[in-house]
Amino acid sequence: MTNNTMLITRPNHDPETCYLYRWSEDIINFAHSKNVDVFDLSDKKSNRSDFESYLNKRKPGLVIINGHGTETEILGQDNKVLIKADDNEDVLESKIVYSRTCASAKILGPKCIDSGTIAFIGYTGNFLFVFNSSKVSNPETDEIGNIFAKSTNIIPISLMKGNKVEDAVSKSVQIMKEQIDYYSANDTLESPTILFCLRRNLVHQIVHGDKQAIFN
Repeated sequence: MTNNTMLITRPNHDPETCYLYRWSEDIINFAHSKNVDVFDLSDKKSNRSDFESYLNKRKPGLVIINGHGTETEILGQDNKVLIKADDNEDVLESKIVYSRTCASAKILGPKCIDSGTIAFIGYTGNFLFVFNSSKVSNPETDEIGNIFAKSTNIIPISLMKGNKVEDAVSKSVQIMKEQIDYYSANDTLESPTILFCLRRNLVHQIVHGDKQAIFN
């Protein structure tokens, strides 16, 4: 059991982070509907100083991180480091974390668990998605991009519904498998790329820590 407060990072400085920024609005809106207190570190507030300060003072039970990443780092606005293995991963102690970034579950995720993070959901390889470059200013209208919003937003939304970590991730897996079945059967111009991204995300999505943990 964790407290009913969520922190979310939303850097916004390139097409990829723009999409994650806008996808996250649905997560925030859902949080408000469930009376979850939200600390929204968007744009320039997605920096290490603010991130650490909010975690230490506000002590959110759920942390959603959007942006770029590596096997040992999670990056914020303008690709500046938010969390680095063997440096400040202890700031995520006693949190349930979903890292919608590339590769951060490979090395950083286990380091976080060793430092007291309850559960770390993320990807051991690149988190991939397809988008229409002409829709960057309005990602919500991009039907292709929304495929990946659906399969990833379900994780924090499911957690806020009171589902266990493993069940939230299972819902994401189920959606990805359904999408793979659909695009395997419906051959469009974008289908091969969509399928490649979905299959890679399915392979790389992982949970470290307590799979039975519940947010609220």
